[in-house]
Amino acid sequence: MFDEEWQTDVRLSWSTAPKVHLSMIDELRQTVLGLFKSPSPYLETVTDLQLALPCTYDFTVVSEVIPSDLLNRLRHLRLQVVDATGAYGHRWYGNISYDEANIENSNLQEAYPNGDHSSGIQSIVRRCTNLKTLGVSVAQEVHLDLAAWTPNGGGLETLYLHRTTHTAEELIRIMSPAHDFRGADRLYAIWLEEVVLKSGTWLQVFTHLLARPSFSYLRVDNLGYDKHGASSHLWETPDYPTEESEHIWSLSKTDHTSLNRLVRHLIAKAGGQDLYPSEMNEQEPLEYWDSDAHSTDLDE
Repeated sequence: MFDEEWQTDVRLSWSTAPKVHLSMIDELRQTVLGLFKSPSPYLETVTDLQLALPCTYDFTVVSEVIPSDLLNRLRHLRLQVVDATGAYGHRWYGNISYDEANIENSNLQEAYPNGDHSSGIQSIVRRCTNLKTLGVSVAQEVHLDLAAWTPNGGGLETLYLHRTTHTAEELIRIMSPAHDFRGADRLYAIWLEEVVLKSGTWLQVFTHLLARPSFSYLRVDNLGYDKHGASSHLWETPDYPTEESEHIWSLSKTDHTSLNRLVRHLIAKAGGQDLYPSEMNEQEPLEYWDSDAHSTDLDE
């Protein structure tokens, strides 16, 4: 379920998407629903939940039956949408010779478009108020609106987001403890991959993280802005998405310099470059911050 079979085969003049057995997908869906519908002593002790389901619609139906007391008890939650076929399902689909909107969907996406059913993921996460770890991976850059999410106590320790869309205010809220929390800060590690801001700036997000005393690890890959959002004037994209990779795509120099400042801070906090992770390109933002390619500042 986690390989290229759930992607569209994109060629220069055509595309094809897999055709799945919808009856088998429905059977899988009903099996998952049955796990949460039926009272079970095993569910009473669950504190770590990992769900990888074919499309966002599956999370919508699960959200309608999963017990709220189970979600409130969770300390670790990871959700993944597997079907990445169709327009904007992967960032490299744009490297083709025709309109990306014409990239073929799987028959599952035709029946249940990911972009139309994101409310289920939001409903599940919003009811998990005691999380230490949150990971969400979607396709089609689904807007994960968690403005109403109120974490208890010190909030998250670790966060992973992949292809989600937010406002800067929402993202900062996800990274923050409860408003009335007075204990020690506990945010430790964040990995953001192909996350897009609809409004606000990455400068705001990085500045927030710089001020968090416990924050110690950051990995970012291909962050950017929604080209149709309120911050679209900062939108930047590579000409060839399959060949280019950047930590942040932004026309704002302050976005790049604030990321550099944050990474330098984390390296110093760890005791130097030799003691801070580098296996997954965590230190690479230091190489780009003063590039002439990012000298234009459009924040004003």
